Amino acid sequence: MSSPRKRVLVVLAQGFEEIEALTTVDILRRAAVEVTVASVAHELSVTGSRGVTVVADALLADVKESEMHAIVLPGGLPGARNLASSENVLRIVRSFLSNPAKYVAAICAAPAVVLNAHGFMQGREGVCHPNLEGEMCPIPISIRNERVFVDGNLITSRGPGTAADFAFTLVAHLAGEARAREVAAPMLYPDECRAVHTRGE
Repeated sequence: MSSPRKRVLVVLAQGFEEIEALTTVDILRRAAVEVTVASVAHELSVTGSRGVTVVADALLADVKESEMHAIVLPGGLPGARNLASSENVLRIVRSFLSNPAKYVAAICAAPAVVLNAHGFMQGREGVCHPNLEGEMCPIPISIRNERVFVDGNLITSRGPGTAADFAFTLVAHLAGEARAREVAAPMLYPDECRAVHTRGE
């Protein structure tokens, strides 16, 4: 009996970082993970920080987050700050972090601007974009340059250049390492790029 498909919620706000959001959506869907792209605004069209407009699958207010296994928070400015001002986003993050069976995945500005700004990084470690480290919880020197860092059910990453690493890490946690390798191979994505540091290792 096959296990049910994993479902991931990718949340977009005006000014999101296009590479981080769309690379993650693409790789997750290649891995047969069911992705719902949700807009935090009152309209489905969302424009990124570089002017790329995406039509979301749903409004966040209409999504049943109980059916989701993970939430992804792309970076980008002002996108991450717009995510941070969404009560729905904060409520889902709070709920998922308290549930070991769910994941919160944040990249670039989002770990600092969304998670740390609202106290979600307390007692946890993570990475973010170097330009936002001043708004982040203290980052241990030993992990500061990690492309992706996993602390329990929290996955954080640094920026557009680490977006694929970030997405494959989420695939590995949701669908297994073998599935991540299977998807990476025809993309010519080298295994060494997917080395991930986990807290406690």
